[in-house]
This record gives sequence, C-alpha cells and structure tokens, in this order.
Amino acid sequence: MRMELDAILEDHQAYVTDMDGWADDVRVKVERLFRAMEPPRCEWVISRAKERAKYMKKPLPLTSDNFSLQGIREAAQMQFYPYGTNQSPEGKAVLRLILPPSAQIRYQCWIGKMTEGSREFRGGGSLYVDLVLDGWRDNINEDGSLKVTLEVLEDLSNQDTSLARAVHLEYEAPAYKLS
Repeated sequence: MRMELDAILEDHQAYVTDMDGWADDVRVKVERLFRAMEPPRCEWVISRAKERAKYMKKPLPLTSDNFSLQGIREAAQMQFYPYGTNQSPEGKAVLRLILPPSAQIRYQCWIGKMTEGSREFRGGGSLYVDLVLDGWRDNINEDGSLKVTLEVLEDLSNQDTSLARAVHLEYEAPAYKLS
C-alpha cells in the first residue's frame, strides 16, 4: 500500500509541475497580448490654437493631459510652447515631450502634417525632449485647431517580436578573400 501511495504522490507532483509550467506559459502569452493591445499613438487636439497663442507669453506652455502608450508605462505628457522656452531660439515654437525615465522608445511626432522624422528616447538622463518648430501656424486646421500627434514606432525595452508591429532583419555579408 505504501508503494501505491508513493506512486500516486509522484504522479500528483508531476501533474502539478506540468500545470505550473502551463500556467506560466499562459501568463507570458497574456502579457504579450496586453502589450500588443496598448495604443501606439496619442493625438492631442489644441482647439482655438491661434487664438490661445495670442494671449500667451514666452515661456508659458499649453499642456496636454497625462497619457500612456506602448513602451511608456508611466504617465507621459506633452507641452506646447507657441513662443518657445527660455532656452529655445528666438521666434521658434517648442513641443516638449515629458517622458518617464523608464521609457526607451523610437517615436515620431507631427504638428499638423509637419514632422522631423523618427527619433529615439532612452530614459535615464533628461526626462524630456524638446522639438523646436518653425511654421506651426501653417498647420492650423480650418476650425482653428492644431493636431499634435505622438506615435511610438518601437518599444526598445521589449525585444519580444512575437506580436511586434515590425520585424527587423539584419544581414551581415560574408567576408570574401581577395587573392
């Protein structure tokens, strides 16, 4: 009878080990799905942008609500300085992205249809990035609003490609011997 109980206990331990492994696998897959479902883009519409700018002085900003996106797990924020900051070139507007120190992203910003292309932010040092803008008034919509868009192109802190929006392939050419 002792041998039968030991066999049952051994079978039960093997079953529990299998179930723990299965549960861990499911947890990882669910986390991947949740990460893939995080929104990659934030659109901030500043209504009456030109009118609001008239009543502002340098270095006062318009400030967005806090938000989170793919790769930005903590609250981020955008600030728009129509007349720039104290450190910006004269006559230039500034879009400031306030990002958490844990963020490591490749992103792109648009002011209306104007963009400077993709950039990278790798937390640690500064908690914000300033984008110096020229000609933002040319991007005001017919209704007087200005659309500011931030899109996370890649979460650099997460190398899981199973549900990624992009696949990165690298090819290293073989070295040829010249004789």
